[in-house]
Amino acid sequence: MLEKRIAAQAKRSTIHLVGQREDIPEIMSSMDCFVLPSYANEGVPQAIMQAMAAELPVISTRVGAIDEAVIDGATGVLVPPRDPQALAAAMLEIHRSPEMRVAMGRKARLIAEQKFSLEKMLDAMEQVFLSVR
Repeated sequence: MLEKRIAAQAKRSTIHLVGQREDIPEIMSSMDCFVLPSYANEGVPQAIMQAMAAELPVISTRVGAIDEAVIDGATGVLVPPRDPQALAAAMLEIHRSPEMRVAMGRKARLIAEQKFSLEKMLDAMEQVFLSVR
C-alpha cells in the first residue's frame, strides 16, 4: 500500500524504501538531523540514542520517554505528536541554522555518552540487580 501511495506522488523520485541496512553509521553521517515523529507511547527509541551518538540533532515528539533523551532546544527539537506543521517548522529551523545544528549535535553526542553509553547501561542494570538481593 505504501509503495502505491509513493508511486502516485509527483516527488516519487525523492522517496526511497531501502529496507534492512547494515551501513547505518555511514547513512547517519550523511544526515543533517534525525527525525522520528512518534505518536504512540514508547520508551527511549534505540534509533534516537544512535542518532545522538552519531552527533545528530533529533527532531521528535513529546511521547513516552523521548524527552529523557532529547532536550528540547539543546539536543534537538520536540514537537507535539501528530502535528505535521510543527514537525515541518522544526525541520526548517534546523535546516536554516547550520551553527545551531552543529551545536545541538555536539550536545546530543555528549548526552548520549553521559546517559546512554554501554558502561552507563551496565551500571544501571547492576544497580537493579543489587537492589533485589
